[in-house]
Amino acid sequence: MKKYFATVVAVVLMVLSLVLYVNRSFTRLKVTPFYDGCSKVWGHAGYFKDHGKNSLPGIRQAFDLGAKGVELDVHFDVESGRFIVSHNYPYKLKDGKLLLLEDVFRESGKRGYFWLDFKNLKRLRRKEARRSSRSLLDMLKTYDLEEKVIVESKSALNLSIFSKAGIHTSYWISVNREKDGFGTSLRVFSFKVMFLYGRFSAVSIDHRNYTPLVDETFSHLPVHIFTLNNEEEVLKYLYRKNVKVILSDENYYGLDGCSDP
Repeated sequence: MKKYFATVVAVVLMVLSLVLYVNRSFTRLKVTPFYDGCSKVWGHAGYFKDHGKNSLPGIRQAFDLGAKGVELDVHFDVESGRFIVSHNYPYKLKDGKLLLLEDVFRESGKRGYFWLDFKNLKRLRRKEARRSSRSLLDMLKTYDLEEKVIVESKSALNLSIFSKAGIHTSYWISVNREKDGFGTSLRVFSFKVMFLYGRFSAVSIDHRNYTPLVDETFSHLPVHIFTLNNEEEVLKYLYRKNVKVILSDENYYGLDGCSDP
C-alpha cells in the first residue's frame, strides 16, 4: 500500500512539475511578429465579390483596394509536387484550368503579404510534408517572399516542419466557445505544448472562438483572426496590440490599427 501511495505521489509531482514548466516557458515566450503593420485588415480569399474566391483577379483587386495582404487556400498535390490554389478537393478550376500558387506569386508576389491556409497538410505523411516544405521554400526564395508568406494549419506536427525550415507559420487553434471547465483548460494547455514545440510565428483563430480564456492565454503572442465582416466587430479587435491580422470579406482595408480608437 505504501509503495502504491508513493508511486501515485511521484506521478502527481511529475505532472505538476511538467505543468509548471510548460506554463512558465510559455509565459516567457517572445515571438517577433510576422506582420506588424497598421493596416491589419486583409482580404479573405482575395476580394472575391466581383471575381470569386482564390482567383487572380480577386487577389489583384484586393491589393488594388489597399489590402496589405491576402489569405489563400492551398493544397499540396503530391502527384505533381505543386501547390494548387483551391478551397476544396477536387480542385476548383479558374477559367477552365488549375491556379498554381506559383502563378499567384509570379503575378502579385511583389504587392504584399500572403496567408496560406494549407488545407491538406494534416493529411500528408511526414515525408510528404517535408517535400512540400522544400517546394514552398524554393518558391519563396525564387520570388523573394521569405518574409512575406505565412503558412497556417491545425496540424502542429506537420506545421513544425515548416517552422524548422525557416518559413513563417501560424498555428490554427480551435476552442469550443460554448463549453468551459477542465476539458477546455486541458485543450488550451495542449496548445501551449504544441506552440512551444513548433516554435510558430503566430496563432490564428476564428473570432467566434476568441474567448476570454484564449485572450488571456495568448495575449503576449501575435494573433491572426478570421473572418470579420461587420465593421463594429473589426473595430473590437483592430486596436488590440497582439492582434496583427484580421481577415474580412469586406473592404475595410483602409482602417488604421495604429490610430487612436
